[in-house]
Amino acid sequence: MKCRRGFEIKAYHSAAGWYLGTHDEMGFPQCRISGYAKTEDEAYHLPLTREYAEENRYCHFNAGCIEREE
Repeated sequence: MKCRRGFEIKAYHSAAGWYLGTHDEMGFPQCRISGYAKTEDEAYHLPLTREYAEENRYCHFNAGCIEREE
């Protein structure tokens, strides 16, 4: 799955735990689109929400990384 900007959505690890998000071509975090999990596997089962996508100012200019599937 890719975000609106074309970056692959994957599980990443931070000090707070594992989350789903995107990194740019240089490896810098672009956005987080989930809450946090204790493991990488658990992160892939987290719901994707606009709440987290909108929290990051780099995430499609606060328009949200993910498109809603109707």
